[in-house]
Amino acid sequence: FFCKKKKKKKKKNKKKKKKKNEKKKK
Repeated sequence: FFCKKKKKKKKKNKKKKKKKNEKKKK
């Protein structure tokens, strides 16, 4: 259970990083 929760958090971080990159490009 804990492992699954950790994986979900990592995925969320990836999305945040992608958004930051998009802002930098703009």
